[in-house]
Amino acid sequence: MIRIFKTLLELTVFILCVYFILTLLFIGTYFVLDKYTPYDDSDAPCKRSGFKVMTDYKTGLQYLKAGSAVTPRLDITGKQIRKGE
Repeated sequence: MIRIFKTLLELTVFILCVYFILTLLFIGTYFVLDKYTPYDDSDAPCKRSGFKVMTDYKTGLQYLKAGSAVTPRLDITGKQIRKGE
């Protein structure tokens, strides 16, 4: 009985160690990828906006994408931004 308990305890400790290591790897990978992802002009100097700037290369018009939502990128006057303007 004590031997079974000891085996279960060792297995639990092993699983927790593996879980901890995988969690550290995931968190480390997230921060490394975030650090080396280039900023675009929708981002603040030290903080990401959460938007991805997309350009229609036929028209040059720009759009903002957040998740699956896409919206035209507008300037301060409400006109859609065109790349190169």
